[in-house]
Amino acid sequence: MTDLSLEELALAYAHALDSNRPELLEQIFTPKAELTGPTRKYMGRAAIMAVPNMLASKYRCTTHLVGNRLILSAGAGHARGETYCLAHHLSSRPEGLWVDEIMAIRYRDEYEKTGDEWRFSSRRLQVDWLETREALSPDPAEFSRPPIGS
Repeated sequence: MTDLSLEELALAYAHALDSNRPELLEQIFTPKAELTGPTRKYMGRAAIMAVPNMLASKYRCTTHLVGNRLILSAGAGHARGETYCLAHHLSSRPEGLWVDEIMAIRYRDEYEKTGDEWRFSSRRLQVDWLETREALSPDPAEFSRPPIGS
């Protein structure tokens, strides 16, 4: 996963989270990058690489649907933009219910060009709204997607 355009970085990030592939994050973040959310802050690429495993420990699966992507400014080796995302997080509750926690997210992104490749230098996650809804119980025999990291 090399030579990604600015627009493709958000897609690669979503894929890394949903498939529990932290090694992909290493390729799309600068060494000193920051990932900031409402309750957590990850400083440096090594810390950011822990995010997929954290999600896998909490959820049966995640699906990050990347939407609007806008590059707001770009200069010599630096750019900033905004990316919209609807993130679905499937988990089970002790009473046997399955729940989809949906987040409407906007990422405030900063990019840095290192050599010929663009990478994230900063992602600030802003949650616009949350919704929790009951999900259909995934019958293991019919649920075609393996758990995160399988």
